[in-house]
Amino acid sequence: MLKISDKVLNGLYECGIDTEGICERSLGEVQQIIKERNLALTKEKDLKTVDKLIALEMMILSRNF
Repeated sequence: MLKISDKVLNGLYECGIDTEGICERSLGEVQQIIKERNLALTKEKDLKTVDKLIALEMMILSRNF
Protein backbone atom coordinates (compact mmCIF):
# COMPACT_ATOMS: atom_id res chain seq x y z
CA MET A 1 0.00 0.00 0.00
CA LEU A 2 1.36 3.40 -1.01
CA LYS A 3 1.85 6.22 1.46
CA ILE A 4 0.17 9.28 -0.07
CA SER A 5 -0.75 12.27 2.06
CA ASP A 6 -4.15 13.93 1.85
CA LYS A 7 -2.49 17.04 0.43
CA VAL A 8 -1.00 15.03 -2.44
CA LEU A 9 -4.29 13.18 -3.01
CA ASN A 10 -6.12 16.51 -3.23
CA GLY A 11 -3.51 17.79 -5.68
CA LEU A 12 -3.89 14.72 -7.88
CA TYR A 13 -7.67 15.15 -7.85
CA GLU A 14 -7.34 18.82 -8.79
CA CYS A 15 -5.18 17.76 -11.74
CA GLY A 16 -7.92 15.47 -13.04
CA ILE A 17 -6.80 12.11 -11.67
CA ASP A 18 -9.35 9.79 -10.08
CA THR A 19 -7.91 9.16 -6.61
CA GLU A 20 -10.37 6.52 -5.45
CA GLY A 21 -8.38 3.45 -4.45
CA ILE A 22 -5.10 4.91 -5.69
CA CYS A 23 -3.25 4.03 -2.46
CA GLU A 24 -3.91 0.33 -3.11
CA ARG A 25 -2.24 0.45 -6.52
CA SER A 26 1.43 -0.22 -7.14
CA LEU A 27 3.90 2.60 -7.50
CA GLY A 28 4.36 1.70 -11.18
CA GLU A 29 0.62 1.90 -11.82
CA VAL A 30 0.39 5.33 -10.19
CA GLN A 31 3.35 6.56 -12.21
CA GLN A 32 1.68 5.30 -15.40
CA ILE A 33 -1.57 7.11 -14.52
CA ILE A 34 0.37 10.34 -13.93
CA LYS A 35 2.34 9.86 -17.17
CA GLU A 36 -0.85 9.39 -19.21
CA ARG A 37 -2.45 12.47 -17.63
CA ASN A 38 0.71 14.51 -18.29
CA LEU A 39 0.61 13.51 -21.96
CA ALA A 40 -3.02 14.61 -22.24
CA LEU A 41 -2.27 17.90 -20.47
CA THR A 42 0.74 18.53 -22.71
CA LYS A 43 -1.47 18.11 -25.78
CA GLU A 44 -3.87 20.63 -24.22
CA LYS A 45 -0.87 22.94 -23.61
CA ASP A 46 -1.63 23.06 -19.85
CA LEU A 47 2.01 23.06 -18.77
CA LYS A 48 1.31 24.60 -15.36
CA THR A 49 -0.72 21.52 -14.38
CA VAL A 50 1.97 19.24 -15.87
CA ASP A 51 4.53 20.89 -13.59
CA LYS A 52 2.22 20.40 -10.61
CA LEU A 53 1.75 16.72 -11.43
CA ILE A 54 5.51 16.21 -11.74
CA ALA A 55 5.98 17.76 -8.29
CA LEU A 56 3.24 15.55 -6.84
CA GLU A 57 4.85 12.47 -8.40
CA MET A 58 8.17 13.40 -6.76
CA MET A 59 6.39 13.69 -3.40
CA ILE A 60 4.89 10.21 -3.86
CA LEU A 61 8.27 8.77 -4.83
CA SER A 62 10.03 10.35 -1.86
CA ARG A 63 7.57 8.80 0.62
CA ASN A 64 7.55 5.34 -0.96
CA PHE A 65 11.23 4.54 -1.56
